[in-house]
Amino acid sequence: MRFLLKAAFWFTVVVLFLPKDPADLTGSHRTPPADVDVSEAYNLLLNIQNMCAEQPEICQAGADGLAALKNGTQGSADVIAKILAFQSGSNGSADRDRDSK
Repeated sequence: MRFLLKAAFWFTVVVLFLPKDPADLTGSHRTPPADVDVSEAYNLLLNIQNMCAEQPEICQAGADGLAALKNGTQGSADVIAKILAFQSGSNGSADRDRDSK
């Protein structure tokens, strides 16, 4: 079971860092300067603020969706933590019993 968890974790890490566009694999892709990224992020933030001012129901729906996502991931993390605590507790109990004698 531990092997499967490790394998799933590393597979997820690899998939996250793979390029989404096959053209990125050729190396012809040039990265824009950092100031372009910052200005684009700032413009995006301004656009979101303007949209929320004009249509607050859209922002509320987005906030509700993010809250639901947060609750779902916290629930999943709790389940994984309980599984890992149970496994480490059952595996480590024999060592603790031996050490206490």
